[in-house]
Amino acid sequence: MGFTGHYVFGRSDRPLREAPVFDRGSPASPDDIHECWPRAGGWQTLQLTNGLWQWRHLDRLVEWSGASACVAYIYDSDVAMVDGLDQDGRRWEAHLNAEIAAEYDEVDPQRWLADYQATIPSRAEAAIAWARSAGFGCDAQDQIEQLMRSEETFAEDLFVQLLDALNFPAAVDPEPADGAGSLRQ
Repeated sequence: MGFTGHYVFGRSDRPLREAPVFDRGSPASPDDIHECWPRAGGWQTLQLTNGLWQWRHLDRLVEWSGASACVAYIYDSDVAMVDGLDQDGRRWEAHLNAEIAAEYDEVDPQRWLADYQATIPSRAEAAIAWARSAGFGCDAQDQIEQLMRSEETFAEDLFVQLLDALNFPAAVDPEPADGAGSLRQ
């Protein structure tokens, strides 16, 4: 059994879990929020192991932080449904491990997959524009498209690879044992 929950990615000078979105009516209780290794510049990832994240939570997080943010809903480590939002209100979304995601379409999985794959170039462009609005981004649209088409054992790993490919700073162990700072999300 794999991980089911959310990864919330955003920027703040304070701990991201202090965002008002995690107050009363939160998508997760404090015990269900785990901090992943931070990235330079205040970029942080939270793992929510329980609770229900909604679109309005992403809106509130971007408003609070004044920075782009995204969330990945991960189901059993098989599929990640990623939603991103920038400070200007532009959204993008992608499904990682799309072939598995297609299996969840009870009506016509093959048609869903074909329709989704046809939109990958525009989804990759939107993801790159989102990262650029955050001060990062890349010129490797082919790499982003490849990640959106690839199949990995763990969808959460694909999500981390997507953030890395969009040129966000690497996640670094805040307390390295050897003083070198190993990478991990």
